[in-house]
Amino acid sequence: MGAAEHIELETWELFMAVMESGSYLQPARAMNVDPSTVSRRLRKLEDRLRMQLFYRESTGLRPTEAGRRVMNQMHDVLTDILAVRDGLAKSVSGVRGRIRVSIPEPIQTDAVWEVMSQLEFENTGLRLDLEPPGSGDDPAGLAFQVSPMIPTGSHPVSLLPLVCVASPGYLAEHGTPESPEALTEHTLIFSELSSYSRRFTFSRGAETISVPLGTGPVRRTPRQAICGAQAGAGIAIGVPYCITKDLIREGKLIPVPSDWLMPPLQVSVTVHALQHSKYLLFYLAEEIRKRLEAISSEEQKALEKLAEKVKHGKK
Repeated sequence: MGAAEHIELETWELFMAVMESGSYLQPARAMNVDPSTVSRRLRKLEDRLRMQLFYRESTGLRPTEAGRRVMNQMHDVLTDILAVRDGLAKSVSGVRGRIRVSIPEPIQTDAVWEVMSQLEFENTGLRLDLEPPGSGDDPAGLAFQVSPMIPTGSHPVSLLPLVCVASPGYLAEHGTPESPEALTEHTLIFSELSSYSRRFTFSRGAETISVPLGTGPVRRTPRQAICGAQAGAGIAIGVPYCITKDLIREGKLIPVPSDWLMPPLQVSVTVHALQHSKYLLFYLAEEIRKRLEAISSEEQKALEKLAEKVKHGKK
């Protein structure tokens, strides 16, 4: 599939809507998103396809020749896929049965449970059995995973923002690292999420730096790394913001270096259609993706706002 791999159906739907309307506003209203979200998704689509699809003009958007070619090639296929999806959305409430969903520990959060519960509430007769990865002899119908890159055969769901955190007591005793390089002077606690590499990238505005952080005590899970940081054992490196944000809000953990951000990890899903319709599983995967993507976007914005606040506070 080449450059078009892992492009979400919703992005193609936005592309078709903008081609037909010539603006961001109408598709944004129809899909209940901000026009800036439509613009960002289309820029990302152009990056993935390595071609400009629209001319951005003061009067609106005008398709390029490449944009017209893509529309001609994709229109019938996308129309059929969207018709199948919409048909499933109308009929899925009549589905009876249980679907196993495996969720890795880093994304086992209240927000994820709420998304699953809401789907069960909206779709009468649907039961989602949540389990840790590798629980059964057969793969789960929907298997979520967290990794730096999207595995072959999987589909993107959302991003997982990461932070480095320490307790106020640890920082009072050992000092606060003001830069990524200063982390090397501290005791670092690595979780399984930070075991992909011992060289970590941090960004601040247009500035990016890669820092070799060596090795350190390894906790088996991100939550164990966070517990180590709470106990004052060191700085937890690259743990999910989604399971630290309440502790940060309460002042029990502090992000460090305060105005630097780490790149997020990818959350993806693999569909195993063994006992259920593949179309049903893809429908559920898409519904989960849309809801988790919105949560992830809010968390990333909150982190960026926090970093910006600290940055201005230093001036």
